[in-house]
Amino acid sequence: MPGMGPDLPSAALPHRRRALPGALALGLALAIIGSCAALPDRAAAQVARRPEALVVSVSRYEPAAPHAAATADTVARALEEAGFAVRRLREPLIEDVRQMLRDLPQHWRNAPFGVAYVTGLGFGSDGDNRLLPVGEFPSDPLDAGSATLSIDTLIGRIEVAGTRALVLVDIGAAHPALTALGAWAAPPVAQAAGRRVAVAVASPGQRAAPTGTGPSILGAAFVSALEKAKGDASELLKQTEAEMRRLARGPAGVAIAGTLAGRYASAPSAARPAAPQPANPAPAIPVPAAPPSTPTSTPTPPAPAEAAPPPAPPTAPPVAAPQALALQQAPASPPDTAKPGDRLRDCPECPDLVVIPAGAFSMGAADDEPNPNGQEQPRRQVTVDRPLAFAAREVTRAAFAAFVKDSGRKPIASCMVQDEQGWSVRSGADWQDPRFKQADDEPVVCVSWEDAAAYAAWLAARTGRPYRLPSEAEWEYAARAGSAGRHYWPGPASDICKHENVLDAAGLAAGAGKAQAFGCDDGFARTAPVGRFPANPFGLHDMLGNVHEWTQDCWHKDYAGAPATAAPRLDGNCELRTIRGGSWVSREGQVRAARRLYGGPGTGVAAMSIIGFRVVRDLVGDGQGRGR
Repeated sequence: MPGMGPDLPSAALPHRRRALPGALALGLALAIIGSCAALPDRAAAQVARRPEALVVSVSRYEPAAPHAAATADTVARALEEAGFAVRRLREPLIEDVRQMLRDLPQHWRNAPFGVAYVTGLGFGSDGDNRLLPVGEFPSDPLDAGSATLSIDTLIGRIEVAGTRALVLVDIGAAHPALTALGAWAAPPVAQAAGRRVAVAVASPGQRAAPTGTGPSILGAAFVSALEKAKGDASELLKQTEAEMRRLARGPAGVAIAGTLAGRYASAPSAARPAAPQPANPAPAIPVPAAPPSTPTSTPTPPAPAEAAPPPAPPTAPPVAAPQALALQQAPASPPDTAKPGDRLRDCPECPDLVVIPAGAFSMGAADDEPNPNGQEQPRRQVTVDRPLAFAAREVTRAAFAAFVKDSGRKPIASCMVQDEQGWSVRSGADWQDPRFKQADDEPVVCVSWEDAAAYAAWLAARTGRPYRLPSEAEWEYAARAGSAGRHYWPGPASDICKHENVLDAAGLAAGAGKAQAFGCDDGFARTAPVGRFPANPFGLHDMLGNVHEWTQDCWHKDYAGAPATAAPRLDGNCELRTIRGGSWVSREGQVRAARRLYGGPGTGVAAMSIIGFRVVRDLVGDGQGRGR
């Protein structure tokens, strides 16, 4: 996540332009620990003794960054000459990045040493560094964070392989489209203490040679160090730092973390042939000079997220119960007799519920929606086979406070927020301090998926009724409320400020976003009191605005193989959870019933100041128990 800004910041969204299959989708989160079969016989043993290298470069931005490709080619040649088996990833789309991360542990397993060199444009946030793959630049941090190569995730995948390694981070940030995201701080070095992986980072100011096409300072320093190290890992790290300082004429821009020891080549002077490289042709697609401003061409966001995060274990991890429930589990309640349209409330602290009817609907994006990733397709018929009690409003700060006080739970204590530094993860930012003022009747934000699930479990324990988070299909059915278009109101999209709290004139005036805002004013720069805007035809408020909402479902890259029922999908990547709806930073083209995002610990950002939630409960006596 999630990076988990006009729409979710770094935690999590899928999104791309139909004419630009390489556009950013939103969120990297890879928690797979795959087992690899042992390499057979003598040839495999020979491969296992060979050091591995991964060289990733992205230069096809607008304007281009030609120095990235030139530097990466120089580094790759030097590694080949030093006997490394080099895998070269040129101009990757986000799907290519994810596939590389999935495959890396198998490729690197049993290798005596590894080097990963990553270069292009990106940003740093709270100790992590992120490379932007090929595509247009995102206009908000959530889109940015979830559609990037996280260096921390890369290090984690190397650790899964059990390989000692040096990771070289050569990511520049001096680009107008990145500056528009906010004042990103220079990326600090990833914490490498106690790891088998050392990290070298060049600050954005120390990237390119004077011509802009030759090796960067870090690339040139490493090539020189590789020759001097003569197969010794400790010396390679030492010489890289020394050469960086020499070329930079001082310590500025030089950052090294971690230690390395031992040899990685038995015959330092003897070059070995390069390993065959998998085909990875650069996609023949134009990169637009600037993102278009019309709603129909705005890329469809990925999930705090993207189009294809890696698969995860087949079953979801168990939901952690609240840390201390002060109440005993309530006795089973009598069957519900409520009918569609009825309103329910099970306790003074409980949410107002509206019973929505059973029915069927077309789930997913129509072909004319901005959905180039396909994460909102294939469109299919889904049946909601029973009425459902849906919270009429998002959970408020006051309601969440009652839960925290009664249960003793300690919610997550870090959150991606917007402050004077732009969008970034801040330790200490939380549901009580999202870095902007909120009233008690505004939706709680900066809560993790686990916090939301624990709140639902608390309600279930308090009332004896089956509260839970909605499934993704239930959520879309409720948001559409019988409509088949992009939104539930019959008028044009320009009527948005009459129906939802989104990125508008008020938000721009307060600095909530910098691009593609709606040309109206809904009166709220950030969150609005829940229920302030009219309800949809099912009686539900804020379904497409105010804050994004957690659902039960584990993330899937699309609807392929999805059931025809509204049951949650719990067999995907459960380090990522699906997020639905819009928020106070959602811009034109993003306020759609079909839009999917993702967030969660797999993105590195577990909570954001634009994500909240609402709950549902099954009606007792109807064969309830659809969720966890």
